Amino acid sequence: MQTTTPSIPILHEYPYLSQLCDAYLFSDYTIYGPEPADAVTAYARDEGWLDIVAARADIRRFMAFYRDSLDQELARRYPDLARLPDQSAADFLTWLDAQLLHHQASVKP
Repeated sequence: MQTTTPSIPILHEYPYLSQLCDAYLFSDYTIYGPEPADAVTAYARDEGWLDIVAARADIRRFMAFYRDSLDQELARRYPDLARLPDQSAADFLTWLDAQLLHHQASVKP
């Protein structure tokens, strides 16, 4: 009988950040409302407290791992990401983390 070991996420994989960016904050985010914040609200509503916490952890790991190439890496991984053209990756991710923190506080675990 062969046993399997549960897969452990590799340090540079960000599944919750990817879910948020690819499914909610893509270029057509307006299906959730007129502002990107509306897409974050939809994510928090749909995914729940644990995913909010995990997405925030992904953001912190992403920012730490790619601190020297944050703008390039965010653009490479999420080319359809909805953010202001002149907004740096650090500013966007800091904004996103603050939005998630707000929802984390208002959603029951």
